[in-house]
Amino acid sequence: MIEIDPTYAFGYDRLGRAYLQKGMYSDAIAAFEMAVKYSGNNTHKGQLGRAYAVSGRRNDAKRILEDAVQQYPRNSARPLAIAMIYEALGYKEEALHWLEEAIRVRDGNMVLLQVLPEWDSLRDDPQFNGK
Repeated sequence: MIEIDPTYAFGYDRLGRAYLQKGMYSDAIAAFEMAVKYSGNNTHKGQLGRAYAVSGRRNDAKRILEDAVQQYPRNSARPLAIAMIYEALGYKEEALHWLEEAIRVRDGNMVLLQVLPEWDSLRDDPQFNGK
């Protein structure tokens, strides 16, 4: 898709996710940065923050996280993206709090929670599973 439309943000997002799962952190970050650039909003910043965190660039991840928390709920910062960065940084309780907020605001992406690898580290937590 990116070959057809080099400004297609969603294509860069999906490419970044694939790179991240393969441990190709530099490539993932580059793809997510393009997704953020071409999206015109904060939609893909959660994935970029996550990529920064898992690649060891914790300060960059925290910068994106702080910005997202400050913007919520005024702008396009989404609680699911905030939860994703907290999870990647290893802040489990904060991640669970923001997942609850995502439920409260009925984030449509919550339907993917049980299948996306971003949430593997929380799957054994009773709070994550609604128990």
